[in-house]
Amino acid sequence: GPLTVNTQNFEFPASAPGEIVARYCNEMIIFTNHSYIALSNLEFYSSAAELKPWMISDLMHTRVIKVLRRAINFRDSHNEFASSVLSSVANDLNGFLETLKSAILADSIAALNTALIPIIGRGPGLTPSGDDFLMGTMIADKLSVQHSNCFEHLLIDAVSQRSTKISADIIKAASELELDERLVTLYKFAVGQIELSDDDLSTALSWGGSSGLDFLSGLCWRISITK
Repeated sequence: GPLTVNTQNFEFPASAPGEIVARYCNEMIIFTNHSYIALSNLEFYSSAAELKPWMISDLMHTRVIKVLRRAINFRDSHNEFASSVLSSVANDLNGFLETLKSAILADSIAALNTALIPIIGRGPGLTPSGDDFLMGTMIADKLSVQHSNCFEHLLIDAVSQRSTKISADIIKAASELELDERLVTLYKFAVGQIELSDDDLSTALSWGGSSGLDFLSGLCWRISITK
């Protein structure tokens, strides 16, 4: 359907090229000081999210894989990132994720810069799937007791240089734990702070079309690589 940008009482139906839409959204973000942005099905606003750190355990590893398998039942079973997290079949994305895993666990600036390049901007849309996946990875890393000291800052810089303005602003806000409440729900569900009915899970995954599942995939993947 037509792309619509809403800022409180203002509505802008956009049939213009993507770069014009992105530039216009940028002006609205500055104007509202990150207070509210809605882009089609994608909402972005300051959230008083109370996100508790997750604890490393075998039970947590098992849970996040089960959560992701269940989530796929509500979304595209061919989702590239979700499928790669759950599968050991070798392909380009699995190779990229293995490189990223090594870079995060080593907390190496040079290795992270190299590992982020093939994932950032991957996929269509104003918030590409790769960016959504990395945002979930960042949130899980940030709330881990074994977090990287440089991943978050390198990701923010790299997305601002290599991806869309909308994606860069959403990831910057997420680094401050300003998240759509559906993403907060997905985090709490993934780490076992809450349980969700099928309807509630489907609602949480509705964030940005496929973006909710991409975010959850990155979240679960980051938790699963920690031993």
